[in-house]
This record gives sequence, C-alpha cells and structure tokens, in this order.
Amino acid sequence: TVLANFDAAETLRLIQEESVTIVWLVPTMAALLLQVPGIDTCDLTSLRAIGFVGSMLPAAIREQAMARLCPHIYEGYGLQETGFLTISNPEDRLRAPDSVGRPLLFSDVRVVNPNGERVAVGEIGEIIGRTPNCITEYFQSPAKNAEVFRDGWFHTGDLGCFDADGYLYICGRVKDLIISGGQNIHSSEIEATLMGFAGVADCAVVGLPHEVWGEVVTAVIVTVGDTTPTTEQVQDFCRATLSSFKVPRIVRFQSDPLPRTATGKVQKFLLVERYRSAN
Repeated sequence: TVLANFDAAETLRLIQEESVTIVWLVPTMAALLLQVPGIDTCDLTSLRAIGFVGSMLPAAIREQAMARLCPHIYEGYGLQETGFLTISNPEDRLRAPDSVGRPLLFSDVRVVNPNGERVAVGEIGEIIGRTPNCITEYFQSPAKNAEVFRDGWFHTGDLGCFDADGYLYICGRVKDLIISGGQNIHSSEIEATLMGFAGVADCAVVGLPHEVWGEVVTAVIVTVGDTTPTTEQVQDFCRATLSSFKVPRIVRFQSDPLPRTATGKVQKFLLVERYRSAN
C-alpha cells in the first residue's frame, strides 16, 4: 500500500493491519499521529523503530512519540544533496537526547563562522559537510554552486554546534535567524518551546519587518481542538523558559496547515508575506 498523501488515521490503520516494523516521519507527521482519537488503544507493537528526518525534532514530540508510538527513536541529519551526515540511535538518545548524533563513517562535519573557520565547542555556526554521497554540483546553476560549494565543503545553510563528546545539535537555519533590537534569535528554539504548549498542533516562528526593532518575533500557530489559546497565554508559557527578547511579540492563530515543501520544510517566506502587515 502506498499513501500518496499523508493521513494520520490511515497511517495508524496500516501500521496495525500490515504489522509495519519501521517508519520514517517528519516531526509534524508524528504530532498529527499523536492527535488521532483513540491512538492509545491502537496496537503498535509491531513497530521496531521510528526514524525522524526533515526538520528539528522538538523534545515534546520526541518524548510523546517514545511513550505512545515506539520507544526506539532514530534521527538523521543531512540534505538531499549530501545524504545522511549524522545519525542518532536509541543509545545516543540516552546520552545526548537533543542531538542528531555524531558524524557517520566517511562523513566529515564541521561548524564554522562566516569566514569558514571552525568555531569552539558549544559555539553556534554554520554546518558544513563532505561525504562520498554528496553531489558535485547543481545542474546549470553556477551562482548556486558558488554559494554552497567552497574548498571541497558543502555549506548546508543550517546552524548548529558540537558538544565536547562530538554530538551535533541543530539550532536552525542561517536564513531563519531573526535579528530584533540587535539580538540574534534562533526561531527553532522558540518553535520547540511552543510545541510543548497544549493546543498547538504545529507552529512556525518568523521575523516580520519592524521600523524600530528591525524584525519582530512572530509565532504562527496551528491549533488543535475547539479551544484557541490567547496571545497572553502563549507568551506567559514562553516566558517560563525563554529570555524575554525571545518571547513572540505577535502571535497569529490559524486552522489551516502551514505551507510546506514536498520534504516537509515550512515555507516561511509565505508566512512573512501573509502576516507582514500584522505589526
């Protein structure tokens, strides 16, 4: 059976009836599975592993997936152009739960500053990689090739850092960096926090243009259920764990899904176009 379009209830039915053993999901798919009524009565014992790809895996979704879907979680980091650069297995999940694991055999991964120099452990920079699986160029795209292929390394456009044990942590996208009042704000950190708030099915954080602050942190939230939280409730929830300058100043709620690419990445430029007049 092939599902042309993801349907959470149908996916659960297929796992049960076909005794599916391994599934690969983007985090949003897991969030939708967890919201299916009666999921806790489903027989998912055939599942031996769930693999996550496509975007950052928020802790709230990860913990619920391990408790209610399958305890054995794998997470891969890489691009279509590179293949997997790192893998986090269940053992890694115990040692470094928020990481995407360590580089695979034959994969070199570095975190560098804008000058291409390696940064210190714990410092955030751009992730670059090289692997035998990596493409050598984009077809008839010299400008794109010059942008991402430099000195034998593929520049991913992702932000991350290494810990002292060599585990890689994803911190967001270079283009998703919000600069508000001179502060550098990583939208992924706020998104991971918001996914732990009851009633949030999906979310994206963008920077909208602001004449004073440069950009203003804006959360776009897809709600679930009959009750929509208030802006104040969302902000209070964020203040409990985030610095004040990271708390969304604008919160917009919508019932329709976030615009995504075929690989599950949110098309944030469409959200900016839609909500840019909100400030």
